[in-house]
Amino acid sequence: KEPTTDDLDSQQWGQRLRALRLENGWSQADVAEKLGVHPQTISDMERGTNKMTLDGLGRVLRALGYEAQINLHRPRA
Repeated sequence: KEPTTDDLDSQQWGQRLRALRLENGWSQADVAEKLGVHPQTISDMERGTNKMTLDGLGRVLRALGYEAQINLHRPRA
């Protein structure tokens, strides 16, 4: 099973996505169009009610003009 943002914190990711969208001066409809999804999907993401996969999160970040890099590492014992 692919990890989702639920494994992290969906609401925190959503708040950050909203901030990045607003920094660009884009509406939810603008971002939705870039991704080929309904604006409600963007709203759900921003509220943390849409459990995005990490791949989906990367797609949204790239649509907002950011490069997504996710580093996974195992804590040292």
